[in-house]
Amino acid sequence: MRKALLALLPLAAALIHPAAHADTTDLFTITGDSSTYTFTLPQQFTFPISLHLVTVPTLTTAGTIDGVGSKTFDVTFFTGIGNTGDSLTFNDITLAGPPLISFISQTGTPGNLFDTAAINSGSYQLIDLANSIKGPDFYHLTIAPETTPINPPAVPEPATLLLLATGTVGAALTRLHRGGRPIPTKP
Repeated sequence: MRKALLALLPLAAALIHPAAHADTTDLFTITGDSSTYTFTLPQQFTFPISLHLVTVPTLTTAGTIDGVGSKTFDVTFFTGIGNTGDSLTFNDITLAGPPLISFISQTGTPGNLFDTAAINSGSYQLIDLANSIKGPDFYHLTIAPETTPINPPAVPEPATLLLLATGTVGAALTRLHRGGRPIPTKP
């Protein structure tokens, strides 16, 4: 009976321990106006439905401008998901172009609905009409999926410590039960 219980302890610890996973993000690279902007956003996100023309709440992220890090970007998508055009605002620049996000699902109750959308990876030509004096300024956007690896914990997790402790106690009890004698082996 004891052997069966001791054999189940590692299984129980494995079931208690949560599975680790990596976060999926999209890497945005925008080139235009003699600069290159890079930042990441979650590949999928959920937001409340408020208007027919959907304004996705602003997503704040860190990134680089011309390779210099520690820049903060407030990114907003304006879209009629599934329509022929979208706009993207970042760093006080508003760019128009093809759809950049796609509808995935809707949840909630009437009056309290939420959409889940995914960012469309690919390469796009975007236009900045607002800040141009001589005509439209063109920007090139590349959206590439990436996986952010999880960071291993610096301190062992409780489930790991529990597994180590139960294994040690089990080994000690087995040794005491046998009177400190080594376990016999069969020839």
